[in-house]
Amino acid sequence: KGTKIKNRVIYDLIEPGSTIKPFIIYAGLINEVIDRSSIIDTAPGVIRLDNKEIKYYECTSELPLQVEAKGKKTLRILNRLEFSDSMGQEEAYRLRVREGQKVVGTYYFNSERSSASQIQGRDDKVPGKWRSCEIAVPKGNHTYTVEVADKDKTVLTRFILY
Repeated sequence: KGTKIKNRVIYDLIEPGSTIKPFIIYAGLINEVIDRSSIIDTAPGVIRLDNKEIKYYECTSELPLQVEAKGKKTLRILNRLEFSDSMGQEEAYRLRVREGQKVVGTYYFNSERSSASQIQGRDDKVPGKWRSCEIAVPKGNHTYTVEVADKDKTVLTRFILY
């Protein structure tokens, strides 16, 4: 009897971990947010919900994220707005998804502060409630760039390809 092997990147509700880090750094380099001498903390952030830890990547207008997807599949982008003290109980934000220079979609979200979760190690910030959007990935290899369309907003982001 053989052992079944599960591809955790595709089937589990966790981000692809170290495989996405080169794309995040590449986006920073091409957008001139960092240079080759920059020191990058590549550890994902953590949101605590009860006794569960959820890892995420921060996305802003200045530091977009990139993800590679091989189709034909669906790419789900799970996201939470990061609330600061100066923001209200409810805020709107937009995510823009590109493939190369082509805009695949701009997604508008409205979120409320979460009362059940917190950002580990960041007492001055509160996560919003989870929102998501999906992209139909056509056959072949694709690289998508996800960026926040609003200045001065940070979105906590995870990806699932299924």
